[in-house]
Amino acid sequence: MKQRPLMLQEFIGPLSLCSATMQDEYQEFQKFTDFITGDGARREKIEAALRGEDDAGGAKGKGKDGKGKKK
Repeated sequence: MKQRPLMLQEFIGPLSLCSATMQDEYQEFQKFTDFITGDGARREKIEAALRGEDDAGGAKGKGKDGKGKKK
């Protein structure tokens, strides 16, 4: 630093490799984000569907049954 000041490009590269938060802080932030956006519930439903678990009539029981007026 005394001989030659860092250029912006030299500073940004190594800085971008540093993690912004610690792992536990990141997990707390992710829990908060999931709570606010509802992504956690959606993620759990998708994971349950991938495991082959039945969600007790969740998505299949909702919506139209396909019967109606034909054009």
